[in-house]
Amino acid sequence: MRAGKFLFVVPPIFFIFTSCFSKKNDSAQTFRAASVNTVIAKEEAKDTKISTFGTVSYKTKHDVSSLVEGSVQNLFAKEGDFVRKGQKLAVLRNVQMENQKEQYENALCSAEASLSVALSKLREEELSVQSRLLSLEKQELSIRQKEIEYENACQIHRNNEELHKLGGITDVSFKSEELSLQSQKTSIDIAKKEKQISSLGLTDSDIVLMGYAIPDSIEEKNKLLVKLNTRSVQAQIQSAKASVSNAEKSLQSINRLIEELTVKAGVEGIIGARNFEEGEYVAANAAVFTILNTSSVYAVFSIQEKDILKYHEETPVNIELPSINKSLSSVISEISPFADPQSGNFTVKALLNNFDRSIKPGIFVKSTILQTDNPVFVVLPETAVIQSNQDKNRNIVYTVKNGCVVLQNVEIDSIENGKAWIKSGIKEGTVVIDKPSPFLKEGENVVTN
Repeated sequence: MRAGKFLFVVPPIFFIFTSCFSKKNDSAQTFRAASVNTVIAKEEAKDTKISTFGTVSYKTKHDVSSLVEGSVQNLFAKEGDFVRKGQKLAVLRNVQMENQKEQYENALCSAEASLSVALSKLREEELSVQSRLLSLEKQELSIRQKEIEYENACQIHRNNEELHKLGGITDVSFKSEELSLQSQKTSIDIAKKEKQISSLGLTDSDIVLMGYAIPDSIEEKNKLLVKLNTRSVQAQIQSAKASVSNAEKSLQSINRLIEELTVKAGVEGIIGARNFEEGEYVAANAAVFTILNTSSVYAVFSIQEKDILKYHEETPVNIELPSINKSLSSVISEISPFADPQSGNFTVKALLNNFDRSIKPGIFVKSTILQTDNPVFVVLPETAVIQSNQDKNRNIVYTVKNGCVVLQNVEIDSIENGKAWIKSGIKEGTVVIDKPSPFLKEGENVVTN
């Protein structure tokens, strides 16, 4: 009986004990901390390169024009042709200039003929003056001879005068002798007068009167007298030379203008435009051709307004030219000072060397712009950042501090390739819950995995 009573009582006690133990375990399950996956926030330098598309443009262009008007007579180049500096591109014609050139050529011939006549006349005048000088010398010798003869005749007459007194000479003979002496005296006087007339302009007084000193030698004196007595002809020569010079200058001027009718390339490059055809009239200074200098070209592309402050001149750029299977490295050489009013983009240029002329203006380019000083951000997986339900502009991360959930507001720079680049809100080393449950609440205990 006792043994049976004992066995009967034990099962209820065991049941009560088992039941209490089960209730205790249920209470522990109720307060167990949630298990979460976490990541550690890290700092990384963000590669801020961007890729954009554009086209190739010429570096400079040069309008080739003529300083004078005319009609197109010949064309030697077409659009797309490569031309070198100084190469003949076209020839114009101006009939008025051709007629004017003929007039100037005739004027030059006339002036040269006048100069030739004046030079001949000068030679004749010089010979004439030299002849006069020689004639004066001859007259001087003749006068001296006559004076000697006259002195001799006078001496004879004086001797005969004694004979006449003695009756040795008749009165008729003596009288005839006196008349002969008088004739000789008159002849000498006439010769002196003739010499005086012939020496007009050839005397020492004439030299002094013209402001010159009398030369010491006869030869120099005669040269000076020739020069002084041919001044009028020398003036004619100077006038004729001036006429020749003016005619030559006029002809040179018209020739230079006619040379402008031959249109030549001022630079090396590609003909980008031919603005006239044969037979068409070309006004003065009108552009006949436009030459594009392609020894260097620009890769032209656009950068969005939000990115423009990240880049500056000398920023490295990689340029790809798919059509010619070519890649080049360059730097930004120009940035437009203002944005396009329609797209809001800024135009950017990078200079490319093109010595082989393989890069043609207008072809497609792909540009990758690099940044040398990459900014540093705190990086998290994109799945760790939650957008607030109350404020769409508010971004939240669930951090873990001392085993509890703490919500942190963060400012995001960008989300790229599954990464969130965070400007502010958390620091490197912060423990952040990845893919947080929407049922997690701030302050809740969690267990990290």
